[in-house]
Amino acid sequence: MMGIVIPTKWVLTASLALNVFLGTVLVVVYRPNHPPPPGITEIAERIAVTLPSADAAILREVVAVRAPEIESGHRTLRAFPDQVRAVLGMSDFEPGALRQLFTEFSAARQRMDDALAALVIEAATRMSHEGRAAISRWNPPPPPPPPFGHNGPSPFGGNGPPPPPPPER
Repeated sequence: MMGIVIPTKWVLTASLALNVFLGTVLVVVYRPNHPPPPGITEIAERIAVTLPSADAAILREVVAVRAPEIESGHRTLRAFPDQVRAVLGMSDFEPGALRQLFTEFSAARQRMDDALAALVIEAATRMSHEGRAAISRWNPPPPPPPPFGHNGPSPFGGNGPPPPPPPER
């Protein structure tokens, strides 16, 4: 008696492709209701106040030059989910248009990463050892807590599940 034989490599490949697609759709569709992260200028200013004054001036100068390119990249990345939704929602879906969006997203991300790397390298090269050491010890502040009594939005609507009960003692 012979059964249906499905090559394992095709099942694994199809499973991986489906998981990547569904993961991408979830990331694009679900946007938590959180304030946007601070921009590069705000982050640099938080760091600058912890540095010796000469190193803080160097950081501010380098950020002033590099920030427009980095912020442009952030705007491109933030617009990406809406662009993907628009392409996916078209009645005459064109896979090439979606592929082009992903290509543009990757290129924009790479340009932004390169600009950020150039900023860090240039600033660190010009700073004193004390300034570089201060930056190496700097930790960003934790994100603000959600408003009191707010568990955050559910990706399926509503306010999400209630908080868990307190542990029994």
